[in-house]
This record gives sequence, C-alpha cells and structure tokens, in this order.
Amino acid sequence: MAKKRSFQDLTPQQQGMAVAAVAVAVPLIVASQRDLSHRDAEAVRGPKALWRLVCLNGAGAIAYFAVGRRRA
Repeated sequence: MAKKRSFQDLTPQQQGMAVAAVAVAVPLIVASQRDLSHRDAEAVRGPKALWRLVCLNGAGAIAYFAVGRRRA
C-alpha cells in the first residue's frame, strides 16, 4: 500500500495549485448552495435535494450553474 502524502510532502508549486483549487471551489460551492436556497423548485432541473448533494464539490457546482438552473 502506498504511503499517504501530506500537504508538506508536495512541492511548493503543487501546494500553490492545491490552494488555488480550494480558493476557486469553495466560493463556487457556497454560491451554488445559496442559489439553491433562494431558487424555487420549478426553476431547477431535477430535485433540489439531488443538486444539493451534487454541489458539494467544485465540479458539481459548475454543473449546477451550467445545466441545473432553468432560465427565466
């Protein structure tokens, strides 16, 4: 079994990329959850509960903003 790497084991460049990824993902996740809270169920493609689960990561949040919302 491979040894699990910690953040300190990464190169400075890899650490910077990890921090940047988190800095982008967290606001997207927060924005998608907030949007779901304020949007009517009819304005969402599919069940809101499912979108809440999908939006717990950055890729899911991007998918929600791209295809999960109905346009007015």
